[in-house]
Amino acid sequence: MCAGQRDVAERLGDVMLRAHQRTAAARLVSLVDVHGGAMLAEPVGVGKTYIALAVSAAFGGRTLIAAPA
Repeated sequence: MCAGQRDVAERLGDVMLRAHQRTAAARLVSLVDVHGGAMLAEPVGVGKTYIALAVSAAFGGRTLIAAPA
């Protein structure tokens, strides 16, 4: 692992992330580290909420997640 890289958890509580969710979360973490932010746009039903929670967990502390109602 390179300096500054963060791990993406395989599990979030009782939820086991799927491979595509871990890949997306890792990419988002990388983008946030480099650019200070990122946008996740995926089709309905692929687990965007879990991906966003995995990114949040990778950073720890407080995180703002903006999502439509």
